[in-house]
Amino acid sequence: MTERVVLFGPGSELTGILTQPDHAAVTTEKPACLLMNAGFLHRTGFNRFNTDFARMIAEKGHASLRFDLHGLGDSAKYDGKKQYDDQALLDIQGAINFLLESTGAANCIIVGLCSGADYAHPAALQDQRVAGIVLLDGYAYRTLGFYIHDYGPGLINPKKAFRFLGKKWFSLIKTLKRTESSGIALNKPAEIYVRDFPKKKKIVREIQQLIDRGAELYYIYSGGVPIYYNYANQFRHMFRSVHLKDKVCFKYIKEADHIYTVNSVRNKLMTLVSEWMEERFDVPPGAV
Repeated sequence: MTERVVLFGPGSELTGILTQPDHAAVTTEKPACLLMNAGFLHRTGFNRFNTDFARMIAEKGHASLRFDLHGLGDSAKYDGKKQYDDQALLDIQGAINFLLESTGAANCIIVGLCSGADYAHPAALQDQRVAGIVLLDGYAYRTLGFYIHDYGPGLINPKKAFRFLGKKWFSLIKTLKRTESSGIALNKPAEIYVRDFPKKKKIVREIQQLIDRGAELYYIYSGGVPIYYNYANQFRHMFRSVHLKDKVCFKYIKEADHIYTVNSVRNKLMTLVSEWMEERFDVPPGAV
C-alpha cells in the first residue's frame, strides 16, 4: 500500500490523500472509493474512519481518495461565489475525475456520513461513473413505526411516562426561572443545527432512478439519530414504493452513536462496508 498527499482541481485548491494497493493487489476492475468529509471534520473522517477504512480496502485491491471540500481541512477556503452546495458538488466531480484518472479504475463508490451522505446522493445522480454509494445516517423520514417505537414504551408503561414528563416539566421550570433572573430574552432563537431533508417524493424518485441505472446503494443508520430513525426496518417502511431490485441494502446499528466513537462499533461498520463492497463489486478469479 502507498499513500501520498495530492493537490487537484482548478488551481490545485483541493487537498487529499490518495491510497493505492500494492501492485500485486491492483485491478482496474475494482471500483475506487471516494471518502467524504462529515460535517466540518477533516478528511481523516469521524474518529479516523476514512483513514482506517482506506487502508483496510487497499489490502483488498481498492484504491481510494479521502479529501477536503473547499473551506474544510487543508483545501482552499470557500470564496462564496457559488452556493456552497453547488461548490461541494463541483469539488466532488473534480475528485472523481482525479481519482479515476490516477488509478485507472472505471468507476467509484462514494462513502459519506451525514452531510457527506447528503452530497453523495446528488453526486451519484449527476455522474454515472459512481457505481455505488454508502450513506451513513442519510435521508430519513418518520413512519408510523417510528412513532410507535418513539412513544410506545410510554404508552405501555404509563408510570414511566409520567415520571419522564415530570422531569421534563421540572427541568423546564428551572430553566425559565434561571432565564428570568439572568435577564435573557425568552424569545431568543435556539442556536442548533437543523438538518433539512428534501421532500420524500423527490428522494423516492431519485433512489429509483439510481436503482434503474444499476447503481448499488447501502444505507446504514446508527442509534445516534433517534430524532428521525429508530428501528431496524424503518428504511423499508420509508421507501416501500421503491422497487429495490436487489440493488439496495440497509442496516441499523442501534449500539452506534452518530460518529461511531466506540472502536469496536466503528470496526463493525468498516467490516460491514468492506464486505458489501466485496459482495457487490469484486470480480471472482476467472470470471468473465
